[in-house]
Amino acid sequence: MSEDPRRAEQDVRAANAVFYRALTALDLDAMDALWAAGHDAVCVHPGREALHGWSGIRESWEGIFASTTWMHVEPTDVRVVVGGDLAVVSCAENITAQAEDGVGVASAHATNVFRRDEDRWRMLVHHASPVPVELGSPAAGAPQ
Repeated sequence: MSEDPRRAEQDVRAANAVFYRALTALDLDAMDALWAAGHDAVCVHPGREALHGWSGIRESWEGIFASTTWMHVEPTDVRVVVGGDLAVVSCAENITAQAEDGVGVASAHATNVFRRDEDRWRMLVHHASPVPVELGSPAAGAPQ
């Protein structure tokens, strides 16, 4: 008997939420528990080269977390497609972070791919691309 598709989608949404909580908490242990640990894992941080294999991906998160005082990443417009043992999540990432050089705000489009590993979903791919920001007129006073 196959799994209930609604349950699979809920489980993938929960795994995706774990990823964003780990980001916000700067929690490398949570990343270790979530990511697929093999050489087939892929991560593309906004504006950077692709990283292949959990070892290099983990090292990148370690560097990001070490240089970040705090971070909040809020996923919005989350869409989930599940097909067998793979699931794709697309969303917008609304990022606020503080590093040594100050506070920054950014937006990215992200695609997260999860693979079912026995009874849990593990992140296999995270690909985030920066969203171009157009500034409004000076009278508007806010990005559009």
